Parts: sequence; C-alpha cells; structure tokens
Amino acid sequence: MKKYLILFPVFPVLLLFLLSPGCIKKDTPMEPSSPLPKAPSNLQPAVATTSQIDLSWADNSSNEDGFKIERKAGRAGTYAEIATTGSGVTSYSDTGLSAGILYFYKIRAYNSFGNSSYAAEASATMQIGVTALGDMILIPAGSFQMGDSYHEENSGEVPVHTVNTDDYYIDKYEVTFDKYDAFCIATGRTMASDQSAGRGARPVIRVSWLDAVAYCNWRSEQEGKEKCYDSGNNMDRTKKGYRLPTEAEWERAAR
Repeated sequence: MKKYLILFPVFPVLLLFLLSPGCIKKDTPMEPSSPLPKAPSNLQPAVATTSQIDLSWADNSSNEDGFKIERKAGRAGTYAEIATTGSGVTSYSDTGLSAGILYFYKIRAYNSFGNSSYAAEASATMQIGVTALGDMILIPAGSFQMGDSYHEENSGEVPVHTVNTDDYYIDKYEVTFDKYDAFCIATGRTMASDQSAGRGARPVIRVSWLDAVAYCNWRSEQEGKEKCYDSGNNMDRTKKGYRLPTEAEWERAAR
C-alpha cells in the first residue's frame, strides 16, 4: 500500500504559528535617560578674606558640561551670572567683594540640552574689620599709627609713624599651658614652669623665643601646614603656617 504524506494542511498551520502576533517576541524599547543634568546641592559659601567668599557644592550629575554660578548683592538685588566652571568642579572663589554686604548665590548644572534646576540658595555676609577662622581672626590689610600715642615718652616708641600691614590671621587668645604641654610631651621638651599660678587653660608663661618658634613649627606640622621657620630659625613669610607676630602686627591686632 502506498502512503501519501498530506502536507497541505500542515503548511498553513505552520505558517499561522510562525506569523501569530502572540508568538512574535518584540523588544521592549528602553526608556531614554533624561538628557538634562541633575541639579547640584549643598551650596556652601564661606568667608575667606575681607574681599573673598569661597563656594563649594555637591555634584549630583554625570553628564554636565559644567556649572553656572549666579550672585546678587543684598536681598533686593538682581541675580547675574558671574562664572561658569568645567565638569566635575565643586568649588569656586568669588573675589573683589565689598565689606558689609550680604551676598546671595545660586548654582545650576548645564550641558548641550539645557540647564538643571537650581541648588538651594545660599548667602554670606562680608564682615567689616575681622573675620573668624576657628580660634583665629583675620586682621585686614591696612595702615595704622604705630608708637607712643599717649605721650609717655618711651624712646623706643617715638616718633609715632604710619605702618602698613598685609592681612593676617592671629589667635584670639594666648597659647595655653594645655596646648603648650601637649607640644612638650610630643617633642620631649621640658615643660614651662607655671610658678605655682596653675596650668590648664591659663596662658603659658616662661617660654623662650626659641621654644615659641619650635612650638609654631610643631603646630604647623600637626595641621598639615608649611613650617615658617627653617633649621636656623629664620622665618619665611611666603610659607603658609604658624609663626610669631611682628611687633607691628601685634600692636595693630591689639588696637
């Protein structure tokens, strides 16, 4: 007996199977990521000198071309763009500012597609006179009349004369026994005598100039700053570390 294979009915079934919409796998399109950069955050202004405010912020984006910084002077002022930075930058120094002015700042990221929203507004006031930095204060650059202005006729303090000083930071308070004793313990030095007056938070006494210089260099090292005195105890004013004030700097700060 001959056998015949009936292919016709099978073909359309197979064809329908292959073309059945429910059986065709479709690729689900990926949701496009937003082309705009994310807004920065945590904008922080910090007064650095009598004419400079340092800004810092958090970069929350991975596709920005940079940041646009805006500033206004006073609450009623108008914002204007003052600077743009590159990608990944998280700080900026705003210079040439005026004392006594409250400055406001805004910042946003940008790329070729446009701008992000702004970070929260932040502000800082430029102080008149001195600016705090931890336990130190900034004495702004300026001039003063140095000498015996009370006519006590101290030969070493006359005639009264004009002295100009650059800006500098100086401790608000004298170095205490606690701080100096820590230096002595760390360096193996003999502690200064308190002459039975007490130690602790009292100002340290009975310290030689050489010991004071050594303390300055040690304090600079402890805080990762440059040492201002070399091995011969010569002072280098270009170094950014701790040193003893000059007579003019001490007198100006005391005024």
